[in-house]
Amino acid sequence: MVKILIVDDEPRTTKILQTDLSSQGYLMHVAANGVEGMTVARNWHPNLVIADVFMSKMSGVEFCRQLREISDVPIIVLSAPTDENIKVEALNAGADDYVIKPISMREFHARVQVQLRRHPVKGAEAQRTLIAGDFQIDISMHRVTVRGQVIHLSPLQFDLLRCLVEHAGQILTHRVIFQDVWGIDDDRRGHIRAYIAQLRKKIGCSDHRRYIVTESWIGYRLCASGEAAYKTCTT
Repeated sequence: MVKILIVDDEPRTTKILQTDLSSQGYLMHVAANGVEGMTVARNWHPNLVIADVFMSKMSGVEFCRQLREISDVPIIVLSAPTDENIKVEALNAGADDYVIKPISMREFHARVQVQLRRHPVKGAEAQRTLIAGDFQIDISMHRVTVRGQVIHLSPLQFDLLRCLVEHAGQILTHRVIFQDVWGIDDDRRGHIRAYIAQLRKKIGCSDHRRYIVTESWIGYRLCASGEAAYKTCTT
């Protein structure tokens, strides 16, 4: 099981993150400050660390610096809107990503998944199979079946479909898709549109079976059941 350590002295923030990420199947541990966080990191060996920048006893920047001396675990830093110098300091100290509060959980999930893909947990991906409607995706084998038929996708097409299936039924903005699939903060709609067009052909989208729905000026949504898509998806 993927282990995530939250290091933050704001109970409200830690409660939201712990509850939400636990519901996604992650094993959670909360530390109230950087000193406690270092102790937990040494003994518990988390697969991902989420740390606030401004904390008592030890700043988030110093926490990142000390954690980097003993571990290469991915770190996502949290902070309220502030001077860009703080962001630079955190990244220079070893943080892998930086998220501004208040947190959009949909975007945050994407950022967590990007870091875990870049630093895969041994044995974790091998156990993952995504099933939604007509889709079944074996993550470890990079194998996709749609309505029981094996579909051959390029690595990027596979990752794009995996992103959509993981959030089946939800509207994903262009920026969230970019962050999840490409791992960068961008929203080039034309770029994504080209890959969506290719993917639609591969998975058998048609006038009678529409899987990937365009949400005008927003992004895309996966209708996992072709039959349901035909009845309910109108764009």
